[in-house]
Amino acid sequence: MYSTFRIGTRSESETASNSTTRRKIQNQRQKDQSGPGCDNPLSYGDLSEFVCIPTAQRPYMAQKFATLISSNGKISRVPGMTENACLVSSNSNPRKPHFVDATFKNGKVACDCVNYKTFKVCAHALAGAQFCGVFREYSAWHNQQSTTPRLDAIVEHKRDTSVGLKKTKRTQRRLGTSVPNPSVTKVITPSTSLINVSVPTPGTDRNAVVKPAPYTWELHFLTTCHYKTKTCTGCKKALKHLNADAFSALDLIVVTHMEKTYFDAKEQKEKDAGIGNVYFHLSLDCIRKKVADFEAKELIFPDSVVTKLTLQHKRRIKATMKYNFTFI
Repeated sequence: MYSTFRIGTRSESETASNSTTRRKIQNQRQKDQSGPGCDNPLSYGDLSEFVCIPTAQRPYMAQKFATLISSNGKISRVPGMTENACLVSSNSNPRKPHFVDATFKNGKVACDCVNYKTFKVCAHALAGAQFCGVFREYSAWHNQQSTTPRLDAIVEHKRDTSVGLKKTKRTQRRLGTSVPNPSVTKVITPSTSLINVSVPTPGTDRNAVVKPAPYTWELHFLTTCHYKTKTCTGCKKALKHLNADAFSALDLIVVTHMEKTYFDAKEQKEKDAGIGNVYFHLSLDCIRKKVADFEAKELIFPDSVVTKLTLQHKRRIKATMKYNFTFI
């Protein structure tokens, strides 16, 4: 004898029971994912309570608001925060949802998007307010705000916080320190902890500025000039010779006060830089590269320089300037 099994479809009662069960599960999931105010019909694009929303923005904002609040998974709670805060999906960048804060006691709802910063309202804030159950409070607060859009918010949105600020002390580096460097009055021998102590030359000031009369040529020591004086205007080389000591024969330079120029590397041409001190080597060739008709007899010897001239200084002056200065 053989046993027989009935193979066929399920009965209609069983199918109906399973459909009802599945429907209940789906409804429960939607209820768990939704917020406390999602059953309100206002949540589906009705913005009649907001009287200050611009007319041009109202249709788009209402449509986007209805899409956000009626779709599953577009709004979610913020982990670790109170109920009056949520994350709303972003259409432009789904990986970075907008944070909507509804924790304010005056009914304000805030969003981090540019539309909210401009109009104090956006589709994310509307959906978040509906999700958190503070839609009417938000509308009452917004109706008391100014209707003028904030154009500065559009410009400053996502702007780098360092824009417009000096990242370094450029002015101080360009002009030099306003406080003279302190002079060393006590030298510690190498037997102690301090080694390689530099002592400034007596009678010098690193911040001193030689000021000749306009369009005159004066003889000076490089040591007595400002410490940033480094380049010869004629040959574009360093003013200081190698191994040249302070107040030595190689320390002599020529200073004048005239129009200055600089080379613009971007435009590849010389540009005017105003009137100021111009420095040259003690050399006719260097000076005549800038002023072709310069004559050695135009050179002026200040009293502060004449008192320091030695025989080596005088010999170098006559040799380089190719002129017999009878008073030295």
